Amino acid sequence: MNKYLIAGGILTAAAAFGGVKGFLDKRRSSAGEAGEAAAAELSFDSFDGGGPVFNVVFSEDGIASCSTECIYAREDHENLCGAGYRVILTFRGLTPGTTEVTVEERSPIAENLDHRYVLTVDEDLNVVLTDVSTVQVTE
Repeated sequence: MNKYLIAGGILTAAAAFGGVKGFLDKRRSSAGEAGEAAAAELSFDSFDGGGPVFNVVFSEDGIASCSTECIYAREDHENLCGAGYRVILTFRGLTPGTTEVTVEERSPIAENLDHRYVLTVDEDLNVVLTDVSTVQVTE
């Protein structure tokens, strides 16, 4: 089982403080250049100094990878207290198969959630995410 902390670079310290409930904004698949397999993306909202931290857990290793990108809502985010940003998780197929994916959303000041998906990678390494459930977790 692989577990990935989704916070990078400058966001690591800020996101580690936790925060209010994140919001699953979208799920999409996107093909890259011609001949490139389609990836799947999930998007959550957070903010500096109190936003939730997201961890990705795969039930089966080696079927897909996950990378993260954080995009701030405003260019002047360094001058703001609690600047909002979007966390984009991109899943790419490594080998054909199916695995369960749990995105753990953790915060010390809001409810903790597990967002559960089934991730399927086809023979062409295209990725499809199917939403299974979102449950509140008591830790």
